[in-house]
Amino acid sequence: MRLQLLRASYSATANIAEGWWSFHYKENIKFLLNARGSVAEILEHAIEARSWSYITEEVL
Repeated sequence: MRLQLLRASYSATANIAEGWWSFHYKENIKFLLNARGSVAEILEHAIEARSWSYITEEVL
C-alpha cells in the first residue's frame, strides 16, 4: 500500500506540473483529469488505511 500511495502522489504532482507547461487548453485539462484520478486513488488508500487502523481518524 505504501508504494501505491507514493506512486499516486508522484503522479498527481507530475501531471499538474506537466499540464502547467502544456500549450493547449485541452491538453492541460487532460493532465489535470489524470491528477484528479491520482488524488482520488490517494484518498481511497487513506480510507483503507484508516479502516485497517494503520492511521488515525485525525491523520485521515
